[in-house]
Amino acid sequence: CIIPEGSFVHLGTTGELVDFLVAGGSATYNNDDGSGDLQQTKIQSFAKSIGISSKSNAFVSGFRGGDGDDSTSLVILNSILIGNGRDKSSSIGEGTVIEHCTIPFTGGSGVDNGKIIVGKRCLLSGIRGDLKGRDLCVPSEMCLQVLPLRQGGGGFVCLCFGVNDGIKEATTLYGMDINQVLERSGLTASDLWDESILSSRQTLWNAKLNPIMMCADGDTKCPELNFSFLEWIQS
Repeated sequence: CIIPEGSFVHLGTTGELVDFLVAGGSATYNNDDGSGDLQQTKIQSFAKSIGISSKSNAFVSGFRGGDGDDSTSLVILNSILIGNGRDKSSSIGEGTVIEHCTIPFTGGSGVDNGKIIVGKRCLLSGIRGDLKGRDLCVPSEMCLQVLPLRQGGGGFVCLCFGVNDGIKEATTLYGMDINQVLERSGLTASDLWDESILSSRQTLWNAKLNPIMMCADGDTKCPELNFSFLEWIQS
């Protein structure tokens, strides 16, 4: 079936999805890096032509960006975000998409002295509950997604990778060359992949990268989750 005047755009990477959602909800956002990438130009042009809501079922308080005058290049969907309201030290970078998140930040111990820093062009999905520790800092161009386990006794799996990482390959991880990641972390390929997986078939998809996070005190509705591992990625 051919639709007259119709068009089709394939979103093949996380980065393309982020740019599509943000460009569709913003009249000013443009992620053109000057490379002349026709696919990138097509994605953003198509998104702007159909128009996408930049905020829906969202409540944001205590952030620079997100609830201020500089929030036009953000997409926040089905989310509640409460940062440190006293000095607005929490912030969300431009070009970022946040969906299905509930983060009433209390510093993890009921003390309102932490902050949430989300970099530019990130994707946060499914993050919920109190955050253990003082701060949550997500570097730019990172995807952080939390999903409940069907048979995990109240556990969650945390997916973390760069928005430009190819999931069906093993070239980059966290936006860095994967060999550099292995060198800096002290890991080897055998730590990430079972021996049964041939080197030619090793991808991020089948690598042992994603930690299982358990809820504090068995609270599955509003768990306390520990994202301290992100500190290594920032360093």
